[in-house]
Amino acid sequence: MNKIQRIEHVWSLLCERSITDSSSNNISLTNILEEVQITPPAGTKLGDELYSQEKVVPINFELITLWKKLTGKSEHLDMKIEIIDPNNKVLSSTIHPLDIKAELRRLRSRTMFNGIKITSPGEYVFSVFKNEGGDYELAGQAHLEVKIAVPKAK
Repeated sequence: MNKIQRIEHVWSLLCERSITDSSSNNISLTNILEEVQITPPAGTKLGDELYSQEKVVPINFELITLWKKLTGKSEHLDMKIEIIDPNNKVLSSTIHPLDIKAELRRLRSRTMFNGIKITSPGEYVFSVFKNEGGDYELAGQAHLEVKIAVPKAK
């Protein structure tokens, strides 16, 4: 049975921060994130520990997602965000309820992060799923390339 789509994912982006203008409701995205380079502390040894063990990097950033309502009434969906490492391991998963009022056509979602768990260098995928009352389905993705710099010698 084909389910009627009531809400559509338009886009998702990673940025350092966002600012919403109070008079126009337009959003400014500051420093769109496509790639980050992690520099380990001086004296860190190269090898499996540096390149494969899970670690948390303290970096502040946001995932901004734009949704478009396809009906004229209030709608609800649950948004799930999964962060997936270069080896397809799900590092984290969170669910956020979103409500779009009848008078609105679009809704921006801002999810703020104060760190990211990494396992190895490579492309990390922020998969955005939606659930409109059935199963979760992939709606969109944002990608972040993580590079690890060679640590300086002591």
